[in-house]
Amino acid sequence: MRNRSHRSLESERRPVFPACGGRALRRSGAGVLLGGCRNDPAGASQQQPKQQRSRRDTTVTDALGRRVELTLPARRAVSLAPNLTEIVVAAGAGGRLAGVTTADDFPPAAVDTLAQVQAYPQVDFEAVAALRPGLVLATDQVNAPRDAATLSSALGAPTYFFSFPSLASIFEAVETSGRLLGAPHRAQRAADSLRRVVRRVRQCTRRAIRRGDAERPLVLFLIGDDTLYTFSEGSYVHTLIRAAGGTSATADLTTNAPLSEEFVLEKQPDVIVGAFGTDYDPARLARLHPTWKGTVPALEKGRVYSVDAPLFLRPGPRVAKGARQLARRLHPEVVGSSVCQKNGLSEAATPADVGRALGSRLGLAEAPGTVADHIVWRLRLPRALLALAVGGGLAVVGVAMQALVRNPLAEPYVLGISGGASAGASLFYLGFLPPLLSRALSMPLAAFLGGLLTITVVYLVARTGGADGGAARLSVARLLLAGVAMSALMGAVTSFVTLASPDPGKLRAVLFWLLGSLAGTTWARLPLPVLAAVGGLGACWMFARPLDALLLGEEPARHLGVSVETLKRGIIGGAALVTGLLVASAGAIGFVGLIVPHAVRLLIGAAHRRLAPISFLAGALFLLWADTLARTLLGGQELPVGILTAVCGVPFFLWLLRRKQYRFG
Repeated sequence: MRNRSHRSLESERRPVFPACGGRALRRSGAGVLLGGCRNDPAGASQQQPKQQRSRRDTTVTDALGRRVELTLPARRAVSLAPNLTEIVVAAGAGGRLAGVTTADDFPPAAVDTLAQVQAYPQVDFEAVAALRPGLVLATDQVNAPRDAATLSSALGAPTYFFSFPSLASIFEAVETSGRLLGAPHRAQRAADSLRRVVRRVRQCTRRAIRRGDAERPLVLFLIGDDTLYTFSEGSYVHTLIRAAGGTSATADLTTNAPLSEEFVLEKQPDVIVGAFGTDYDPARLARLHPTWKGTVPALEKGRVYSVDAPLFLRPGPRVAKGARQLARRLHPEVVGSSVCQKNGLSEAATPADVGRALGSRLGLAEAPGTVADHIVWRLRLPRALLALAVGGGLAVVGVAMQALVRNPLAEPYVLGISGGASAGASLFYLGFLPPLLSRALSMPLAAFLGGLLTITVVYLVARTGGADGGAARLSVARLLLAGVAMSALMGAVTSFVTLASPDPGKLRAVLFWLLGSLAGTTWARLPLPVLAAVGGLGACWMFARPLDALLLGEEPARHLGVSVETLKRGIIGGAALVTGLLVASAGAIGFVGLIVPHAVRLLIGAAHRRLAPISFLAGALFLLWADTLARTLLGGQELPVGILTAVCGVPFFLWLLRRKQYRFG
């Protein structure tokens, strides 16, 4: 809600510039506010707003209730607090800034090229005046409100004060700064975007608390862990904690003195959050305050968290990101759910974060924030590598299977290998098969055996002739029908073991095998599928000449010296092995082995020495982009990648069926 102290002079037809009054952060915490650390944002640079055609003299009321006479829009402004600089840049008016404070460090692209002046503990009036500002922006968190009149007269320029008693006042400050500096529309869009982020956080946590899925914990926010500085009443931090699903333990605190240990013991906070720095050891808090040990719930439950200081100690646009970070700390089980993901609470890693995360592992760059590094290194990169391995491996299997049956319709999914591998893996996962080797290898082995059984049956059913000495051949119609039948049978087996499983919670796992997904990939899961994919590519490349000969038919291949039966058994066994290992890692992903080899063959021909590696590369990239689309198409909600490959593959499959003739080269 807008603060009522910000009023327009309607009789004089003057514009409204909303800001908020409220109690200031204690002066002892102002130094921490100024000295916040760097972080990397999205959209750090801003363009200078267009010059207004006309300027006008007007009077506005600031957060302290002072009437400020100035000319709008102000063309040169000086910011006396780092958070005000961030607000101006977020409003799209960074080009109007003529100077910032010596404590400003964000956004780097905006502040590194500007003049810097001292603002705390005492303003360097001469340095500010030398910049000839048309407007000076101040805040009661850093600049003493009682010195407001002195500040204006000493600087020789109008001084507008902001105050931040709530999150709403921060977003209103973005709008106000945009109006003061000639970028009202961009400022409005920026403020609305920040409001949406916080509103989603609030809706997510509130909904979970109302349903009984979570409780609202009592949160103690500390600026330091030794001397217990905190925020007293009238601070935006309390509404930030409320939005993140907690209750601030110091919302009613009226004194500016540091907290006593007795206060903490009386309040019994469920969670302690503080700007303690990176890699903070919560045991340090217990060592510094031994009376809390065994009595304060936050210490007993291990709920002591260190957060990024600039997101919380600077009331600026980055508090929206701070609200999301705090919500994940207070309610990890809720914010990680699909309900909150629909509300857009997943942490997005920017391209810059990706570069820094990878560069930090090579010693070439500083690591990004903890969350961004976790997303890039532990989630995104293993998932991307698995997508490349699975896509490339399935494409190579498709190349080999199409050479075996000399038909473009052959691929692991259509011929039932993927369905058989899924059934085998599900049988082991649901406890119907005992561990065959070690537990880590049993599921891939079960998937391999299921795929091998399926393709063997399909191949035997599809063979015709050969009983009276004539040459055996494969019937395409039988091949497809047998593949469809075995896929249906394996699907029925999977459904049966799901219903018969004593653990209903395993249903999600079985759906994983049926639909295919790369979610939850870890580094530990990568070796087997990568080895399978690379091994399949190597085998296909080594046997390129026999595969080329097999395209001519089995009899011509024998005349060329190819051991046809050995080659066919090798293709069947290899296809089952590779597909089984890939399915055990990513589920049954269909049609990659159908689309990719056919498209590549149309472009470069049928020579397997070129077809195999290019198909591997094309299949890897195809599945990588399909997974990216599956992960981002519905915002925070994730689709199984097998759905998207089927959407692409089924029309392609039908088109191939409609063709009267097909040539491999």
